[in-house]
Amino acid sequence: MKELNKKNIEEIFKKIEEYYNINIDKSIIKKYRFFINKDKIYMFNKNFPDFLDEKYIKKYGLYVIKIEKNNIYRFSIEGAQIFGINSNKIIEIKKENLFYKFYENIKLEKNYENGFYIAKDGNDILCSVYIKNNILKDFIPKERKINYSFTKDRPENTYVNK
Repeated sequence: MKELNKKNIEEIFKKIEEYYNINIDKSIIKKYRFFINKDKIYMFNKNFPDFLDEKYIKKYGLYVIKIEKNNIYRFSIEGAQIFGINSNKIIEIKKENLFYKFYENIKLEKNYENGFYIAKDGNDILCSVYIKNNILKDFIPKERKINYSFTKDRPENTYVNK
């Protein structure tokens, strides 16, 4: 686990801004510390002491970004909610289509370029998704999804995005 310095995090934010067409508030760099472990970036309160070890950061830090192939940055659920608010790479989709366990990959009616997007349902930012050949794949861990047996009604249409 390595702490990212100001220059490193500014470079990462610049790439994210270009890819997702957003503006990240740079004051966040002054308020938080960023750590990288292999391909995951964690955000941690600036006021915590320097003796933080890897286990502590993983347990109490906020996982916000994953570095994918070709140095593309994908947001975690929380990362999308923090950084992806004003992105132009948005896909509108019902949250039920992403958070119910019985949906795996979702076929989209509209055509999208292949790549990562921020999924929204109205004003709610949901997560990062990947679209390839008009098939949407989410990165929501199964343990964070809702089991259909606990829901009253199954959403009617898997294949429609708003």
